[in-house]
Parts: sequence; C-alpha cells; structure tokens
Amino acid sequence: MRIRGFHRAQAAVLSMLTVTATALLAAGGSTMAQAATTTTTASCCTVTINGPAVTMKITTPGRTAKRTFHGSVGQRVAEVLTNPVTNDNGCSTLTLTGPGMTPVSQENCGNGNPVGIDPIDLTVTGTYTVTLRLDTAATGHGTLWVSAPKTVGTTSVNGPPVSMNVGRVGQGILRTFTGKVGQRVAVVITNPVVSDNGCTTVTLFGPNGVQIDSQQNCGDGNPVGINPVDLTISGTYKVRVEVDTVATGTSTLWVSAPITVGTVIINGPAVPMNVKRVGQGVQRTFHGRAGQQISAVLSNPVTSDNGCSTLTLKGPGLTPASQENCGNGNPVSLGPVTLPRTGTYTVRLEVGTTATGHGSLTVST
Repeated sequence: MRIRGFHRAQAAVLSMLTVTATALLAAGGSTMAQAATTTTTASCCTVTINGPAVTMKITTPGRTAKRTFHGSVGQRVAEVLTNPVTNDNGCSTLTLTGPGMTPVSQENCGNGNPVGIDPIDLTVTGTYTVTLRLDTAATGHGTLWVSAPKTVGTTSVNGPPVSMNVGRVGQGILRTFTGKVGQRVAVVITNPVVSDNGCTTVTLFGPNGVQIDSQQNCGDGNPVGINPVDLTISGTYKVRVEVDTVATGTSTLWVSAPITVGTVIINGPAVPMNVKRVGQGVQRTFHGRAGQQISAVLSNPVTSDNGCSTLTLKGPGLTPASQENCGNGNPVSLGPVTLPRTGTYTVRLEVGTTATGHGSLTVST
C-alpha cells in the first residue's frame, strides 16, 4: 500500500511538472529563442594598451571572442592577432569598434599568419572592443596585442645617430629633440630591417603636436628621409618610426642641420664641399659688397645615390636663390645674383636627404 501511495504521489508531481513546463514554454518561448541567439557571442575580459598579450579563443563554432580596452583621445592604437590557429586552417578576422568611430576590420588566412588593424588616432575617450571571428564552422585561437607608440629617449640635432627599434607588433617608437627657430632640420632613417621585409614610416611632429611631414620607404636596407624643414617654432619636436603593423624592426635615426665648413673667396680657388652625414647640408661663407654680381658653381658633383645637388645663396637683404642639377658629374650653376647689401653671404650645398656626396665650389664675379 505504501508503494502504491508513493506511485500515485510521484505521478501527481510529474503531472504538475509537465503542466508547469508546458506553461513556461508557451510563455517564455520567445525569451528562450532570444537567449539562444545571444549565446553566439562569447564576450570575455579586457586587454590593456601596451600591456601583456592576451589569448583570444573560440571553442564553439559560430561564436566570437571579444576583449575590451580603455582608450583616450589622442592615443594612436593598433591591434594585432599573432599565431592564429584554426581547425580548418582558415581565416581570422579582427574588428575594432568604439565610441565615435566606424568599425574597422582586417582579415588574414592560414594558420600562423598574423592579422592587424593599422594604427588609428582615437578621437573619443571610452571603451573600445576588439572582436575575433573565424570561419563559421571553425574553432581556434590566437594572441592579441593592443599597442600605442612609446617614447624611448631623446636625440639631438647633429648629434650621434640613435637606434629606433620596434620590438612589439603594432607599436611605434618616439624620440624627441630640441629645435630652434631658423634651424633647417632633416630627419633620416638608415639601415631599416623589418621582420616582413616591409615598409618603414618616419613622421616629424612640431612642439604644438601638429604633423610636419611623413615619409615611407619599403624593403630592408632602403633609407627613408624627411627633407630639410626650416623650423618656425622653438621647442620640443618628436620623431616617430612605425613599421608594418604585424611586424617588428630595427633602424637608425639621424637628425641633422647644415654646418659651416669654412670660407670661400670671390674669384679665388675652388674649395671642397663634402657632405659626410645624411640629411646635413654644408656651407661656406664669403664677404660681398652691395652691387656685386655673384655666380656660384659646383663642379664634379658626386652623390651616393647618383641623385641631385642643390646650391643655395643667402645673405643680408637677399631672397635666398637656389639652383639644382641631378646626376653625378653634372655641374650646378647659380647666378649671377646682384648682392643688395655689403656683408657676409652663405653658399649651401645639399644633396638627396638620404645620401652623401661632394663637389668643388667656386664663387666669382
């Protein structure tokens, strides 16, 4: 009898559970369907700009992996997924979303091939999200790096060359130098070596943070230079070097300005003009009188890149006059120029910014 009573009680409970489950399914079907849809996104955790790399892992086909980070206005941020591995040897797609920006995505395919989102200058402070997607039926993993440029030290105008070594994917390198109004400064990167034999970009910023110029060259060993700039503000300038987003690299930075190597005499003997440092012009001075008509000639120019040589004449009350010619052995002739005042005048020789060279200068009436 106790057994029969137990069975009846059990049947009643099961009946009640069935009725309850049916009611829940009827009332919550749409909610359950919505929950099933949202589970396709597996969002987890954070990553820090210039912090440790973190794992991005997808263990269920059709899902995504996410990491968030805090970004500030003015930060220049790049995202890179290294060592991606998927069970179909397929494609990995990274997407960056955040406040005030249009989503940006990059894809690469094949196990081991990194995928990177090139540096973006953030315009809004807030939370940004990096999302990893694989092929719909695939699972896989990779390592995420979120990076911004870092300052590694200083350099000086006409000082010794310094290293610009990018040791982290997506991360630019910065050095600062002090510049003065009227200085004529060139910036050169020599001996670049990039892990993907790719491109190196050098950018110069003024004390007000405004970009002055940016230049790029590609292939290991090919120098890249920013042509001479006449500075209009005294203060701290920045040089940034970036390589391809998924790469690392090494290079050497030179910041140079013209140097005076002596004098030249009007109608006197020819004197050497030797450019021994990349980006650096050489100058000679002479005394001139108001009303004199002066010509300057550079003969037998030879440059390391078989490029161009430029002569410039400047002095009191004179609008600078320049003349250029290209190719080794082709002379450069400047003038005649009528001197407006009595005083000291300067003849400057510049060759290609990434080159060195020499020639012989004469100044005559």
